[in-house]
Amino acid sequence: MRGMRSAALIFFLMAVACLIQPREILSQVKPKLKISVTTEKNVYYLGEEVQLTVLIRNFSDEAIDVIEPAIDRRSLNIEILQPSGLSDRMLAIYGLKLETVRLGAKRRIRFNTAFTPEQLGKFTIKVTYFGHGDDMMTADPKNIFIVQKPL
Repeated sequence: MRGMRSAALIFFLMAVACLIQPREILSQVKPKLKISVTTEKNVYYLGEEVQLTVLIRNFSDEAIDVIEPAIDRRSLNIEILQPSGLSDRMLAIYGLKLETVRLGAKRRIRFNTAFTPEQLGKFTIKVTYFGHGDDMMTADPKNIFIVQKPL
């Protein structure tokens, strides 16, 4: 009976070690690409155009082939959560002939677009990039605030 308990305990500890080890290895792997979204400022007046800049950065020491950034389901998805709770996606143009580009080591690609908010309040901008193999990368959400222009 005692031998069975010891064997069961050893089996349990080995199983736990197998579960922990892959997580530790994954946490040590740094992503080669990172995506971010920025705006020129955090507060805009109602009706003022908001310029968005999406950056795709290669943090590795080698060049990587990526799909050029464009608002297309094979490349970029830009979602804007409005103060009312509704969510809009920026209009995508499907069927574009997107090119594969070589993103050099420690280099970045920039994509610019704009939208004009029609409501007051907080907007949250979410950007997802699908242009690197089967990887899907999501930028940290960007919040902006739309206020009434003073009289």
